[in-house]
Amino acid sequence: MRSRILVAASAVMGMASLLGTNPASAASSSPDALKNAGILDKPAIVLVETTETAYVQDNRTGKTYGQPDGSPFTTSFFGTGFFISSDGYIVTAAHVAAPTPESVKQDLVELYLEQDAHDPNVGDCEATGNCQAMIDSHRASYLLSTNLTESTVTSVVLTQNMTAESQALPAELKESSPNGERDAAVLKVNQENTPVLLLGDSSTVQDQDSISVIGYPGIAMTGMTGGNIANLLVPTITTGTITAHKKGSADIGFANGVNILQTDVTVEHGNSGGPAINSEGKVIGIVSFGASSTTNFLITSNDIRDLVRASSAVNQLGHIDQLWRDGMGYYNQQRYKKAAPLFHECAELNPVQVGCAAFDKKATANFPNDQEAKFAAQPVSNSSSMWLILAILGGAVLIAIVVVVLVVSRRRGRAASASMPMAVPTPGAMPLSPPAVQPPPPPAAPPLTPTPSAATDSPSPVAATPSPSPKFCPQCGTPMAEATVCGNCGYRWQ
Repeated sequence: MRSRILVAASAVMGMASLLGTNPASAASSSPDALKNAGILDKPAIVLVETTETAYVQDNRTGKTYGQPDGSPFTTSFFGTGFFISSDGYIVTAAHVAAPTPESVKQDLVELYLEQDAHDPNVGDCEATGNCQAMIDSHRASYLLSTNLTESTVTSVVLTQNMTAESQALPAELKESSPNGERDAAVLKVNQENTPVLLLGDSSTVQDQDSISVIGYPGIAMTGMTGGNIANLLVPTITTGTITAHKKGSADIGFANGVNILQTDVTVEHGNSGGPAINSEGKVIGIVSFGASSTTNFLITSNDIRDLVRASSAVNQLGHIDQLWRDGMGYYNQQRYKKAAPLFHECAELNPVQVGCAAFDKKATANFPNDQEAKFAAQPVSNSSSMWLILAILGGAVLIAIVVVVLVVSRRRGRAASASMPMAVPTPGAMPLSPPAVQPPPPPAAPPLTPTPSAATDSPSPVAATPSPSPKFCPQCGTPMAEATVCGNCGYRWQ
C-alpha cells in the first residue's frame, strides 16, 4: 500500500498582502500617530490555524490511500486574524480559514504525489536525484486522476495569552467570500469581552498614505509544536504606504469590481488575513496575497463590511476597549495611579487582552513617578479654556438677545396703547355689544300743596297740575307713548 508522510505546510495561496490604509493623507498622519495606533490595536490580533484532512482515491488503481498509520492525509497552515466584535467574531482571509474544495484537493493530492515520488516502489526520485522535477511533471495527471474522500476543513484560533497549541479555541466559519472573489472570511469563537478593531472607510484612502500591517509573518507549524509558544504569538508590526488603487480582475485573482489596494509594506507567509490600519487605528483592509515581499495586494475594508454584517457581527467597541484606551491615555500622561485600576479591570474581564495585563504591571511599577499632582496644579488646558470662554460668551449673547426682545416687545405694546383712538360710534353702525340701558332719573314729584311765596304772608291756594307721563319707562327704557303704565316691566308712573 502506498502511504504518505505527514508534511507541514506554510500558509497556502501565496504570499499574504494587506489592504488597509489611512483615511487621512500621508502628510497628515505622523509616525507617532501610526505607532500609537499599532500599540492600541495589537491586543486584538489572533493567529488562525486551519487543518485540511482527506483520503485520496486514485482512479487509476481504484484504491484509496492515506498515511502509513491509516489516518487521512493532513496538512495545516497559519494566517492572521483580528476580533471585530466583543463577542468573539474574527475577520481573516478566506484562503486561511475557508479554502475552496479545489484548493483543498491541490494541497492534499500534492502530499500524495510527494509520497509516491519518494516511494522506492513507485517513483524512487531519491535514487535519480530529481525529486522536484518528477513532482512537477506528474502534478497535472495526479490532480486529474484522483478524488478526495472524507474531506474536512477545521480552524482554531490562538490568542496572545496562550502558552500551548492545545489551548487553541475551536472556530466556527460564519461567512466567507472565497479567494478569487473577495478572499475574506468571518469566524466565531466562544469568547466574551474580546478586544475589537473598528473597520474604517477605505474609500478615503489615497496613494502614498501611510499604513501599518499587524500579523504573524513566517509562522510555520514546526515552530508551533511543543514547548512554550508565547513568544511566537507576539504579533509583528510593519509599516509602509499605499502605492496604487486597482480593480479586481482574473489577472490578479479577484472578481471584477472588487477594490484592491497595492502596498509596499513587507509581508510574508502568515500575514494573510491580518489588518492594515491607518493612524486612527481603524482597519482599511486585510492582507490577501502578493507578488513579492514588497508588492502586495489588499482587500479593502468596504468590501469586507457586507460580509461582516451578513455574519450578524456588530463592529463596535466594547467596555474592555474603553478601559484599555482610557488607561493608555492616563499612562501616556504619566498618571499611573489612574491608569492602573483601568488596566486591571480590563485584564480581569478577559486575559485575551494581553495589553491590559502588561500595562497594569508597568503602571503599578511607576507609581513613584506618578504625575497626577502636576495635572491637578495645572490651569485648565488651552482647549478647555477656549471652550469655557466660548460657552460663557454664548450664554451672554443669548441673554442679551432675550432682554432686547422683551424690551422691544414692551415698547411696542406701550406705543400701541398710546396711539389707539377711543371708540366713537359711527352713525348707523351696529355696536359690537349692546350698551347697558341707563333709565333716565324719574322727575321730581310735584308738591301736593304750593310752596308759600316769599312775597306774601299768607299764600293763596293753587290747584295741583299733574305732570305728563314720560316718553320712555324710567325703569327699563321701553317707550311708553305717554302711557302711565310700562307695557314691558309694569312700571306705573305716579
